[in-house]
Amino acid sequence: MVTEDEKKSRELQIQIRTVLYQKDIKLTDVANHTNTTVATVSRTIAGYLYHKKTIAWIKENLGIDIPLPLPKLRSQKIKHRPKQNPRDLDIRFKKYYTPREAAFYYGFTPGSLAQMRSSKISIPYIKLGKKVLYAKEDVENYINKHSIKIKVSKNIGNFREMELSQK
Repeated sequence: MVTEDEKKSRELQIQIRTVLYQKDIKLTDVANHTNTTVATVSRTIAGYLYHKKTIAWIKENLGIDIPLPLPKLRSQKIKHRPKQNPRDLDIRFKKYYTPREAAFYYGFTPGSLAQMRSSKISIPYIKLGKKVLYAKEDVENYINKHSIKIKVSKNIGNFREMELSQK
């Protein structure tokens, strides 16, 4: 179904192209006069682009007034996204992570997780077809199991000073 704006835009485009043909003017000539590309001129005539110099040149040299704003030739379809639960967006509320999410949230890289999976020394994971998922508990257990605890002594600084002064 064609709207009125689309019909007007199509008629205007045909009128401009007809006058250009009758006066033996090519789109390259218009582009050279307006210091633009042929694509810009063509898109302006088609109604997809608003280029002031091209519109002014058409009005001045062809005597055709292009109404502003230009009516769109194609109807723009708006893609509606389904509403998402805010908990789905926040990674803390998820039970399972993709490798990318796990890498981002816990400080790994997706590549290191892939290497760990291929070497079988890895965080336990679930594979559904080609999709890999990590359980939140498994990732946290792996991190806690492999964390290194360092005991810091208050006397380290004094001991080092003592050792250096004895030499």
